[in-house]
Amino acid sequence: MKTNRMIAVAIFVMMAFTASMAFAASVSLEVVDNEDGTASIVATGTGSVAGAAFTVKSDVAVTVTSDFFDTFAAQKFTTDDGLDAEGKVEGFDKALVTNDITGGVMVAAANATAKDISAGVTLFTLTAASDATITIEATNLNNTDAGYDADGEDIDLLIGADDGTYPVMLAASDVKTNVTAGTLTALVEIPGAVTEGDDTVDVNDVLLVLDFMFGVEAATDAQSSAADVAEPYGTIDVNDVLGIINIIFGGK
Repeated sequence: MKTNRMIAVAIFVMMAFTASMAFAASVSLEVVDNEDGTASIVATGTGSVAGAAFTVKSDVAVTVTSDFFDTFAAQKFTTDDGLDAEGKVEGFDKALVTNDITGGVMVAAANATAKDISAGVTLFTLTAASDATITIEATNLNNTDAGYDADGEDIDLLIGADDGTYPVMLAASDVKTNVTAGTLTALVEIPGAVTEGDDTVDVNDVLLVLDFMFGVEAATDAQSSAADVAEPYGTIDVNDVLGIINIIFGGK
């Protein structure tokens, strides 16, 4: 947790340093529902983005991941930069920090080199087990060691890069006009519907569960959950095969 806080503070300090170069917002954020158990936080606008810091507010717990923010190894970090044999720096594979708070998640991330976002890119992917209402707010910090007011102050959301400088491209004051809230629609699990992409329960599901049982194919977490229709729960066995057959013929 100490390392987690140290990296988070380092990212926020970088953003605080650049805040003095703020100019009119040229980036917008939108929460896009993928209707597959995930939602995307998409950035569009002009220029490029090197970092992001904001708070994702949600009425259910969400997990935040990112492909936009590269791993340290992909960014050509070396052992001189602290990169270890596993491609991590201080236990992290990328400069992405999330901290759960009441009703949301504080997110901070950075790349060593900015990426163009003019065509619209997904900065973060949100995952939840049930339907959620998602909003984005400026993160409020009161860490005096990092230069913030003890009473708390909103930090700017995005850092852009232009000709080697790092101006703030979306200020905290622009959140209401430049951020679009959205929803996250969770996957509805159908007991026995083990075949991915198919919401019906049929003989193909029975055959797939047999493959799982005999090690022919490995089940994903979602497939294991859908296949686990009979006691004893927590394992896939012949009882689940019989249970799925019972579902096919109208049983429960």
